[in-house]
Amino acid sequence: MNLTTLRDLQWKAQAAIDKRVKEMGAPWGAIVVIDVPTGQILTLADSGSVDPNDPAALDNADRFARSVSSTFEPGSTAKVVSMAAALETGATTPIDRWKAPYHYTTENNQTFRDSTPHPTLKLTSTGILAQSSNTGTVKIGERVPTQVRYDYLEKFGFGSKTGLGLPTEESGTLIPVEKWDGRTKWTVLFGQGGVASNALQITQVFATVANGGEYIAPHLVKGFTAPDGTFTPKEPVERTQVISPETAADLLLMLESAVDEGTGGQAQIPGYRVAGKTGTAQAPDANGQMTKIVSCFIGVVTADNPRLAVGVVVFDPSNATYGGVVAGPVFKEVAAYALQALGVPPSGSEPQLFPMDWGKSAAEDES
Repeated sequence: MNLTTLRDLQWKAQAAIDKRVKEMGAPWGAIVVIDVPTGQILTLADSGSVDPNDPAALDNADRFARSVSSTFEPGSTAKVVSMAAALETGATTPIDRWKAPYHYTTENNQTFRDSTPHPTLKLTSTGILAQSSNTGTVKIGERVPTQVRYDYLEKFGFGSKTGLGLPTEESGTLIPVEKWDGRTKWTVLFGQGGVASNALQITQVFATVANGGEYIAPHLVKGFTAPDGTFTPKEPVERTQVISPETAADLLLMLESAVDEGTGGQAQIPGYRVAGKTGTAQAPDANGQMTKIVSCFIGVVTADNPRLAVGVVVFDPSNATYGGVVAGPVFKEVAAYALQALGVPPSGSEPQLFPMDWGKSAAEDES
């Protein structure tokens, strides 16, 4: 059996996530690296994984790959799906203007807030995604029917196994839309309530966007080599167009703003254009109380010619909270190493980013 993983990159990612988990005082973390054009998994790294030289050192409860078996609410990284649905259905464009308050109450009397207090912001749809505004996301989501919100989560793979073949892979959660209550129909827009994924699934969402909107089933096996040396490639994997190439291109450019000017600044790699999204979500403790945190950064390099999708997840860090701070630097370290190892040249162009705000002089009658 010939695997798709790269040994040196696997070692680098393993060392990086073990170090970050220790630094953050976290129970566990995971890193996934996907080759965008092929869907091949180049790395699945889990903190504290089994040492083949000493397999008895870990308890049975820790003998599985958390990257595919531990599920969590993806938080703001799932806003990429909400924005994809809004763009694809014409509910908004990257440059539509919005007013994003700190608090916002929907027509069914559900109130939401952003992570930190602020005056009402005049943001474009790009700015709402880049600044990770929950209130702005909900306002955009009001233009997207509830069934459509569900349909796009399903199209992007939530609630279903990837078909990777690992026995401990979990399908995650996507509660049927008819069971969404009056709050869940809004919280799913920013990745909380009604939806949960593993690290591979949420990284695959970004790989799909980076691949012109085409989903390629992630896989670990290239093929098989017979005793006589004959190589037989694995059968072609599933491919599905999830969103249009035009929507994917706009969305990738919006995600580039999230790194260049938004919450993902610590994921920047000198010389390479990076697109990505931070995520900081609540998670339940042993008693079902939402006292834990999941910090994530999922990114694509290079944004102008996508080769890799890299996901970093750190569960319940105690020394920091926000995904950009906790996971962003790990993304930078591992992605930079991978780019060098694969010989990916630096970006050859400067981004022409969409505007993020519309300033004090603009009309006051915007959304």
